[in-house]
Amino acid sequence: MRAPEPGSAVVDPGVSVRRSGSPGADVDVDGDASLLELHRRLLDDGLGDVVVDALRRLDGEGTGDYRAVLRSHGVTALNDHLADVLATATQALRDLDLDPDGADDADVVDALDVLAQLGDGTVDGLPSDLDDLDDALPPLLAASSTTPTVSVRLGLGWASRRREQRERVLRWLTRLGLGARVDLVVGDGAGRRILDDHRPDVPAHVLSQLCNRGRATPAPLAGETDDAAESRAERVADALDRLDPDGRPAGVLDALADAPTQTQTYAALARELVLDAAPYEAVSTLDKDLGLVERTQRSDGATVVSLRPAGLSVATRLGASVAVSGAVAAGAATDGGRASTTGSDPPQKSPSMPYYPGEHGGGEAPLSPAATAPETATDRPEGESDAATADGDRVDGWQTGLVTPEWAPRSRWLPAIESVDAEELALVSADLDLADDRDGRTPVVSYARDRDTLYAGAEYHNPAQAAVTLAHGLTSERLWSRADLADRIGDDLGGLEISERDVLRSATRIGWLPDDVRDGDDVRDQLRGAREDVLDLCRELSAADDPEDKIALRGELASTAIGLVGVVVHLLDLAGVRVVLDYRIDELARHFSPSGNDDRRDDLLDHLRKLSAICSRSGAFGAFAQLLEHRDYVREDAWTMDATPGVDAAKPACSMLVHGGNVESLSDDLVERLSDPVDVHPDAPDLRLDVDVRVGTDRHRLASTARRMLRSRGLRPTATATAVLAGMVADPWVLADSIHWGLARETPTRDVHLDEVRAVLATADSTRLLPDASPAARAGVAELARASEPLSQAELCRRAGISTQSWRNHRDGLVAADWVRETPRGWRLALPFRSERGDDVDVADPPWWLKTEAGDWGDYGRDGRRAADVVDWLLLDRDLLDDVDRLNDTDDPIGAIYDALRDGELADRELVDDVLRELGVPPGLVRAGCGVAPPLPGPATASVGPSTRQTSFAEVSDTPQNPPIDG
Repeated sequence: MRAPEPGSAVVDPGVSVRRSGSPGADVDVDGDASLLELHRRLLDDGLGDVVVDALRRLDGEGTGDYRAVLRSHGVTALNDHLADVLATATQALRDLDLDPDGADDADVVDALDVLAQLGDGTVDGLPSDLDDLDDALPPLLAASSTTPTVSVRLGLGWASRRREQRERVLRWLTRLGLGARVDLVVGDGAGRRILDDHRPDVPAHVLSQLCNRGRATPAPLAGETDDAAESRAERVADALDRLDPDGRPAGVLDALADAPTQTQTYAALARELVLDAAPYEAVSTLDKDLGLVERTQRSDGATVVSLRPAGLSVATRLGASVAVSGAVAAGAATDGGRASTTGSDPPQKSPSMPYYPGEHGGGEAPLSPAATAPETATDRPEGESDAATADGDRVDGWQTGLVTPEWAPRSRWLPAIESVDAEELALVSADLDLADDRDGRTPVVSYARDRDTLYAGAEYHNPAQAAVTLAHGLTSERLWSRADLADRIGDDLGGLEISERDVLRSATRIGWLPDDVRDGDDVRDQLRGAREDVLDLCRELSAADDPEDKIALRGELASTAIGLVGVVVHLLDLAGVRVVLDYRIDELARHFSPSGNDDRRDDLLDHLRKLSAICSRSGAFGAFAQLLEHRDYVREDAWTMDATPGVDAAKPACSMLVHGGNVESLSDDLVERLSDPVDVHPDAPDLRLDVDVRVGTDRHRLASTARRMLRSRGLRPTATATAVLAGMVADPWVLADSIHWGLARETPTRDVHLDEVRAVLATADSTRLLPDASPAARAGVAELARASEPLSQAELCRRAGISTQSWRNHRDGLVAADWVRETPRGWRLALPFRSERGDDVDVADPPWWLKTEAGDWGDYGRDGRRAADVVDWLLLDRDLLDDVDRLNDTDDPIGAIYDALRDGELADRELVDDVLRELGVPPGLVRAGCGVAPPLPGPATASVGPSTRQTSFAEVSDTPQNPPIDG
């Protein structure tokens, strides 16, 4: 405990929960803000004065002592530069105290300015991100003898923010509690958000306080009479007495409470609760018998179930009663519990929210001006920074329809840049968990400084909307500032590989580049003007009434926007920046199927063809202008390339990715469309456009995603941990999300523990694990990953929602492979529990084929291990061979594998995978632990040009695509 000041009450640092504000708090602010905004708000509203007082009370004499004290307590932001600044300010304060008239407070003002700028890109010439906020105010206050009281109000506005923002705020406030008394003034909605989504982000006693609060009598609703409130309280009490917290009706209430609008269809409830049929009986009980829900019919005929106020009270109380036991142990949130992998849904759109194009039905709705409005200086309130406006999730923004580019979380952009190589277009099937009331027009951008890679993502609904969204994102003010793109382009365009303006305009076809452009800042100004051009077209389209005018304007808008995308891509490529363009497509089979939605599918394929051509070049020459441009006035202004037939080829200057449900089914049609020579200009030079089309991802890319995500959490990956993650989770976005939400950020950096791998698997949705296993095996393994101790068969099947017979029918292969183990205490995975960390427990050790070192079965270690070696072990050592004659029958897959082994050759990949599936062992999990495998096929190369006018073709690369998976 700190020594109090004379005459003051003792105030201990820590975090607590209150229903009302703290009397006498030093600082009292609204927490409805991003972490960056909250940090500045606290400094402006009084914490700046607290910092000055804290610096005055630092121990030591002289700048060197103050610096040492600050660093020893963890003030390390800006690579220790902040400690230097604060130490200088401390000395200035001491000088002021000794000589008020002769000393200067400029160093103190500078220190407060540096604190206020932390996390916003660059401070004093040093890069600064949000992680710097953790290493500034919290350890500074902990180093001082002063303990301020900080009151932060968390209401519905905070609860409606994105999950990443809420998580950062809670974790930072918890860290601030090391040196301050932090009182969280939490409303009921925010309290439920914390209990549902943020158990790992707050101390256990905060969870207990929120859970205990749920036992109180529900407060009257606004405008509710005393009799109505009493009746509702009686219904709540009756329901709590009658409902089983683990029963189906309670599950329906919980699913409805979790929904953004507290409304679900029967089909959605069945999916949420993993039921074979709709829960008609449970809903009937909740409606007719208990009065907790109501059923209404939508205009499309579907029945929807909605929570009544009494139902919400019961759901809250039932959730709190379950949470009390979960909050007793601090590790409950990360050991055995489930963590949601998705962020919170944004607020409901008001009736004035413009409908974004092509949401349903296949048509293109008119684009609202706000739908594509760039974030120009006139759009921002005076004095508001780019970072502050980039949040894009404020309630007023949703109601008015303003769309601001959002900064992508690492768990979105990292899997994207790992899934596609340079100069190629990749199709990756992935399950998208998109909120129903999201705004599909919002660009999502980021910049990975360590890879010098710029990411721009968009949802695809139709060509005009998609092109405008990408153009909006690529010209984002925050993106250009974060990546220092204007400085990269430099004076006289000297930072570009080609700086001659005539060449850039006439060969590369970079528009918006007049002669008076002097440097990168001028280029940035021109792109702002281009953004205004797009905005003007959006306004014209929105105001147009004549159908023919709409068609013409929509075409001009799409052409202008995709041209702007190409301009930015070529500029950044010439500046040495890698660009990744990412389209997300929801429900491809529903909205872009070849039967029923063939027009929309054709539009998609044509758009990808045009985007590929516009973003490609050969040397200085843009491919689209050379090959596919048919407008005479444009061709007259363009230089024609003197190409050598069969030699000169254009390649994309960026990486392009399309991901979403079943998008890999587009591959054949896409390669055919990219190779179609029908619209090659008759006067085109002998230039060939080559686009490599990659389908799907592989374990090596998954492993790379896992390694980088683990490092972002302060954990050094190991080969075994990486192999388990890459083998168990086949969707890179699910893998990244699970690592992000399943693991806390560690300081200092250390090796990842295998029980933390278990925590990651526990975070993932069970349907996303082991995609090549049976549903029953997948569900069982998922529950074993979530468990904090071995489970009996009955308990395992109850949690997994499967019958004991299904588990018996599908577990044998996993048991034989030693991935699932039966112990005297029950069933478990071959991974340690949190309680076993550091113990030498054989039963918690992964099987030999997932380890780096050599095993006992004639194994040479991971670098020399083949999947066929694991098949050999399973058949002979684990007695899974049903007929010994199969070993010598080369027409049998098993015999063919052994024939290759005898000849010292690699067995055919498909044969090995087929045998593993026959044995009930997921091939992906086995291959993740093997360092030797046949080369993976390369991408298909779609080519188009004058030489392909008669015949379109696709070539397959012979380049092996099989880098090793390592730690």
